[in-house]
Amino acid sequence: MSRFKQIKKLKRRVNFLNKKIKNRVRSKDDESSATVEHKESTPEAYYKYMNQSTLRLLLRYKTIKFTDPLKFNDPMDSTVPELELNVIRLQDTMISAVAKYYPEFNDFQSEFKNHLSAEERNWKKEFKVISNELLNSWSDIISHFRILSLTTKPDNLLMWSHYADEHRGVVVKFKKNPSFGSPQKVNYKNGHQSLNNAFNFMASVVVEMEAKGGFNDKHSDIFSDITLNIMQKYFFMKMSEWSYENEYRIVCSESNAKVRNINSNLDVVKVNENDIESIIIGSSVSPLRASRLTKLIKRRLPNEKVVVHQYKRVGWQLKI
Repeated sequence: MSRFKQIKKLKRRVNFLNKKIKNRVRSKDDESSATVEHKESTPEAYYKYMNQSTLRLLLRYKTIKFTDPLKFNDPMDSTVPELELNVIRLQDTMISAVAKYYPEFNDFQSEFKNHLSAEERNWKKEFKVISNELLNSWSDIISHFRILSLTTKPDNLLMWSHYADEHRGVVVKFKKNPSFGSPQKVNYKNGHQSLNNAFNFMASVVVEMEAKGGFNDKHSDIFSDITLNIMQKYFFMKMSEWSYENEYRIVCSESNAKVRNINSNLDVVKVNENDIESIIIGSSVSPLRASRLTKLIKRRLPNEKVVVHQYKRVGWQLKI
């Protein structure tokens, strides 16, 4: 088979895998939100920064916005990195597979190794095809998910400026186990390398499967699930520059039963009134406005357990 035909076949396989992944996303719409494993203990509470208009919507409709990852303020967030092939690992896998499944060729291992070395450039080209196809379809795939970003820090000056209308908004405190999902911690370390490692591992497994007897539809289904799982974990990876946010996320499919589409720019999830423990009003809100907000909150959330505070600026710190 010519190199051109091989690459064309490879593109068809990657496109087929992408379609399988999209079907998997739709078929999992009734499942719980995506999760990742972390050893850290569960925080005692989660916080959401927002402006006053968003707070009024939360109080009136008891819903909270889940965002399309394509609309994040960080353009690098949830963007797939360019994949790099680990040639040595792939060579070792091929050599082991040949020795295991085709022992009659063991006497020609030296020639086989030389052939693999000569093919290194072609492998990189083919892996580049996979990387490009994934890059081209990535936006379409992740657009089927919705994400809620939370934090464990209610007094971060930068987040008050970025997400709470320059201290004129509020921070809503949610309880440890909110009804709208299970927040998972974002990893700010080696996210891109983790994805590369995962796809290189998958490439090695595909090579061994091909040697063992061929890569069939059943394998394609398994790899679609694995790839989808890797992608969902990637929602919990960010660049280290954002670590000050100490972010936790809830991720679910846009077709999940609990996600309600309001319009092309708004998807919301129902919030139980008991999820809210307190609301902190920003330090730049006037006393009159703060008083009116407090009355509105108490009227919309008659639960006596909901506490309303206001931050005051004390030196370079925020204190209640």
